[in-house]
Amino acid sequence: MPTPRLILHYYPGHYPPTFTDPATGTTAGPGLLLLIDDSKVLFRGKAWGGVSKLMLDGTNPPFTPTPAGTYVLADPAPYATRTWKFSEIKWGTRIKASPSDPTNVWYQLPSTSGKESWASLKRDFGITRSDIERQYLDLYGKIALPKTWVFNAFGPLAVRFFIDKNANGKLDPDSESLSGAMFHTTAENEAEVATGKPLAMGNSHGCIHMQPADRDSLIGMGGLKAGVSLVIHQYWERYGTLP
Repeated sequence: MPTPRLILHYYPGHYPPTFTDPATGTTAGPGLLLLIDDSKVLFRGKAWGGVSKLMLDGTNPPFTPTPAGTYVLADPAPYATRTWKFSEIKWGTRIKASPSDPTNVWYQLPSTSGKESWASLKRDFGITRSDIERQYLDLYGKIALPKTWVFNAFGPLAVRFFIDKNANGKLDPDSESLSGAMFHTTAENEAEVATGKPLAMGNSHGCIHMQPADRDSLIGMGGLKAGVSLVIHQYWERYGTLP
């Protein structure tokens, strides 16, 4: 029996938009995410991509459409970027109070020697203990210093993808690069799950927001592993018959 070929399909405009800007015609709302093998749909759910047209509202980066195209997934991994406040540190990084400065918090650095090494959040990123406690209050409803970093805007795992120019199913750094867009959850949605609150999903700046449970389901199905094909459709396309 042939091995099923898993393909993710994302239709960013499949569902009726929840918002349309009358001045620009920009639409927002959930899209349809499918995992399909050679013959059947294994997963069907909603995911929230970017808005249909560039929307300048003063944020940096601005709201942009999710880029249509055919891609291949890279391995899921924690993501960090200095573009977003509180996303400079990867999700799950250990943190602890500074033993000498009550306004500071330390974070653990990666180590290959097995020896623990720590650095200052206040010095490296301008993030103080009060900043962290305020953020934790906003997300989890109480003032506390967690043991690990739970504030990264891209959640515990991000799934990036790339255009496979030579069709070999893997990323070739010399000729291929990862897209700036990616599948991910959000710190807000992870906190809502942890505290038992309803999920408040919303459109992204161009990435694809997933519900945490859907991410876990797709990982269990093998739908988010490296090498899986991804087709992101145009906003006007609707799922009917596969191309």
